Amino acid sequence: MSPSPHSPRAVSSLPGRLRAVTLIALALAAVTPAAAQPKPEAPGPALSDEAEHQRVFGLYEAGRYEECARLAGALLDLGGTRPLAEPRVIEATRLLHAACLLGAGDPASAAEPLRRALRDNPQMAPPDALAYPDAVIELWARVRDATRSRIVEEERARAKRAAVEARRRADRERAERERVARLEQLAARETELVRRPRWLAFVPFGVGQLSNDQPALGATLLGVQVGLAGATLAGLLVQLSAYRQIAEARNSGRILEPERTNAQLSTAQDVIVFGGWGFVGVAALGVVHANLTWVGDERVERRRPLPPVVRRPTTGAWGVGVGVAPGGVSLGVAF
Repeated sequence: MSPSPHSPRAVSSLPGRLRAVTLIALALAAVTPAAAQPKPEAPGPALSDEAEHQRVFGLYEAGRYEECARLAGALLDLGGTRPLAEPRVIEATRLLHAACLLGAGDPASAAEPLRRALRDNPQMAPPDALAYPDAVIELWARVRDATRSRIVEEERARAKRAAVEARRRADRERAERERVARLEQLAARETELVRRPRWLAFVPFGVGQLSNDQPALGATLLGVQVGLAGATLAGLLVQLSAYRQIAEARNSGRILEPERTNAQLSTAQDVIVFGGWGFVGVAALGVVHANLTWVGDERVERRRPLPPVVRRPTTGAWGVGVGVAPGGVSLGVAF
């Protein structure tokens, strides 16, 4: 078996000059295949949304429906490597996706792209009859009617939920207003312990009645007792004056009229007796009544101004300002 002309053994059997030329040729032959291999082409610039749509449409026109459906689905997938961004192109590609699915024999899946397109744009124009067959247009019409019915139902349900929420919000606001009004009423009242010493019931002049919150009866008893005490004091003064006149006349030897003096003394005595015993009787009745109707210590609710913490904020304030300028005086009212 003869050695291969490219083996080291065959090269070593050649003459010196020929052997050198052969080695150079072998080295060039080893380098040439690696250099001759084509370099991988750099990826070209990404196509626009419209160009991607036209590429899918070209597959649809060529009848390559399955490939058209896969490419359209990839372009419409938000998680894909090249999702579409323009709303107009997305709508047209969804229609094209449905047409490709119909062409590929998958009518059940063809309705979903149309449903999404009509949900995003309920006023979507019907497909072009020159570009799409009747089957695509009929499917679009059925999906549009179903989508409109669903949209109407959703709007009714949304309006119903909004009405229920509005009623609930109104009920909550009314309850909150009532709660705040009750809090304001409670904050505007304060309970005070009124202490009434028991000895006040034994004081005449209606003091016990006034302490028992009976101002009318207390004032009446006060007036009557003051009047009786005044009458008694007046009788005493008249009686003292008559006795002084008698003493002066006796010392000077002057003779007084006995009838007049006796009448004056008798009247003064009657007034003293009536006034004194009347005062004692009325005072005793007042003391007895005050003790029988005694209320003692009591908690009384009083109204007070609202504290600043719970006071309603004012909607606005007004003020008057006066300014002095070189040309005169200005007066302004601010709200």
